[in-house]
Amino acid sequence: MDLQCCTFSRTMEILGSLTILQNTYNDNDALFVSNIGPLVEPITKDEYEASSKEFPPNLFSHNMQTLGTQTVHAQEQTTAKGVVGRMMDALTDSGYSTGSYSIDGNTRVLEPATSDNYDVLDKTNGVTKLDSSGKSPGIMKLINNLTSAVSKSIFAETWAQEIRSTKSRTETLYDALDGIDLEQTWSSSGTTGLQLEQVAYLMKANQQVFQNERDAFY
Repeated sequence: MDLQCCTFSRTMEILGSLTILQNTYNDNDALFVSNIGPLVEPITKDEYEASSKEFPPNLFSHNMQTLGTQTVHAQEQTTAKGVVGRMMDALTDSGYSTGSYSIDGNTRVLEPATSDNYDVLDKTNGVTKLDSSGKSPGIMKLINNLTSAVSKSIFAETWAQEIRSTKSRTETLYDALDGIDLEQTWSSSGTTGLQLEQVAYLMKANQQVFQNERDAFY
């Protein structure tokens, strides 16, 4: 990859051996995000030291700057929704059917404001049912009984709703992915290969079952 940058223009050339990535980028269907750190507005060192301009809170804190990068809203890192989540909100509001999936655990970047929340898959096992072994056949009935009662507490109701939603969505995803066969073999030697394999399963499931018009993967 040859990246050349200057003050007034930027050009990027992608190795021809990366055929799919090169074609996707040239068709304006892929982009690269430069790792320059979050900013609220252009600022110099002197302006930073004088606090004469606004800048992100907790600069030089890795976790907070990660939040700023994932929200692209550096001045409101703790409350802003994820930048991809907001994209999915806009697509949903425009009438598109969408899906969002994380193969990297809980993440702010996919967190939406109004559209459906994202699903989380394990990079190795994909979707696993709560009682996938079948050794505790009564556990789901107990969970249903536990969460079916209506509480006056907003915290208890939120917890119960999340449990029910997670259980239902897990079963839906499990059934959609069950029996999916990939046309290619993926390397299991590294994290990225495992994650991309799960993305491939999800893309195949979308073709056969979900038929979303727009999906996001992280």
